[in-house]
Amino acid sequence: MTSAALSLLASTNAAALESGFYMGAVGGQTSIDIDKGEYDRFERYPNSTNFSSTLEDSDTGFGLYFGGQFGRWFAVEAQLVDLGKYTYKATQTRPNLFGSAPRNVDVRSESSTEAAVGTVSGLLTVPVGEQVAIGLRLGFSVSAAENRYEYEERRGNSVVYSESFDNDAEASDVSATYGVSLEWDPARHFGMRLEYQRFNDVGAEDDDYDYIEHDDEDEHGGSDVDLISLSLIARF
Repeated sequence: MTSAALSLLASTNAAALESGFYMGAVGGQTSIDIDKGEYDRFERYPNSTNFSSTLEDSDTGFGLYFGGQFGRWFAVEAQLVDLGKYTYKATQTRPNLFGSAPRNVDVRSESSTEAAVGTVSGLLTVPVGEQVAIGLRLGFSVSAAENRYEYEERRGNSVVYSESFDNDAEASDVSATYGVSLEWDPARHFGMRLEYQRFNDVGAEDDDYDYIEHDDEDEHGGSDVDLISLSLIARF
């Protein structure tokens, strides 16, 4: 009886990475590769005092994916992932340009971006025993980013000037995505995956409003976003 149970378990494990379709739910932490100093240089007035700034460059990412495993060594996968929100804030005091009392003006500015990405990738799955596989991902992605900018000037308790503007989320140029993962499939229809993935040039567009407004790395202004995630997989 014990021998039969072990044989059944072995056959179940052996089939864990074989051909078939699957879907998964993913969640983890995202971080954006941007230079806070680039923002500071843009926002800071040359003659300002009391300058202070913060950058929230990480958030929670989550999404879904659907794929097909073709043999134990190769899979094709489509993803849709919400990358979260990133926010830069700055405050400073500058002389009143109009020279009226009080002479100083308190300035507050804020830039924020929310982004999502869709991908199609090929995965090389290298089996390590019957239940575990190392995955190498390479594919392409299309992202959408919604940006908002707010600016306010105060003298004392009174707002003397303010403005805000945003752009609608639009599809970006096609960019690359790649990553490495460790997958554990303890049963035929269930698995877990730990993965590091990078999305290149998120929000890179040909228009005049870029994902990262003050990023001069290239003409499109896109930035790289990393995702470290854990996902649950259901196999059909």
